[in-house]
Amino acid sequence: MRHLPDGQRRARRRLAAGLPARMATAALLAVAAATAAAHAPGPDGPAPHGPAAGYDGITLPAPGQLVPPPPAYGSPAAALDAELFLQTRRLEETDPARWAQARRDADDRPLALLAGFAAASGRPAPNAGPATLRLVARTEGFVAASLAADQHLWRRARPYRHNHQSICVPRFTALDRSPSYPSAEAAEAMAVALVLGALDPGRLGALLVRARDYGESGVICGVQWASDVAAGEQAGAVLVSLLQSSAAFHADLDAARREEGHISTR
Repeated sequence: MRHLPDGQRRARRRLAAGLPARMATAALLAVAAATAAAHAPGPDGPAPHGPAAGYDGITLPAPGQLVPPPPAYGSPAAALDAELFLQTRRLEETDPARWAQARRDADDRPLALLAGFAAASGRPAPNAGPATLRLVARTEGFVAASLAADQHLWRRARPYRHNHQSICVPRFTALDRSPSYPSAEAAEAMAVALVLGALDPGRLGALLVRARDYGESGVICGVQWASDVAAGEQAGAVLVSLLQSSAAFHADLDAARREEGHISTR
């Protein structure tokens, strides 16, 4: 698979280590229609516009410039997406603990994210104070709003949309209609990991590993293609770099640092 993008090869190696054996060609063909539909315009409605929520005054890349386009139908990367989607459906029975983690990771509210990163950050989630919660909430809001234009440009449907395969969360209209590329969930997790790492650089490695777990959970859950996650992780890192130009972000970061210092001495 040397022609796959680096992010796709990494996703394959990370997921394949814990996944079932390669699915039969006939099974892959069964999901080909879903893959084709995923690269066609899917969700309805106009693309959102206006300043990104969370932090204003930041110049964003033009739509289509933040990450590369999603894999084209019939490409090796699209075939890998389909293969990994099918393989991960088995985990509901073969690895129920990982399936359950994917379900928990689907909750991307700020408090849930702080709880999800608690072990990696080295302290219990309830110890996060209001300044840290504000920093995480505003970062997450900025990332989600910043991705909206790209998501609606590509309008990629989620993996489960055109089949009856199981996913780890209930199907509902808002999820069905939300574009999947790039993955907002993976981008938010990567951004939060980097921001929490700025509060405690010694924990950055563990936080990044946990962010990758979040991304893999989207694939395991069945609501993200693997390439959605790779693009989302890239977008999250780029967006955090853009936050460095925001005085409001630095004010929030400094407040959280002061708060974290106070909490750590209790």
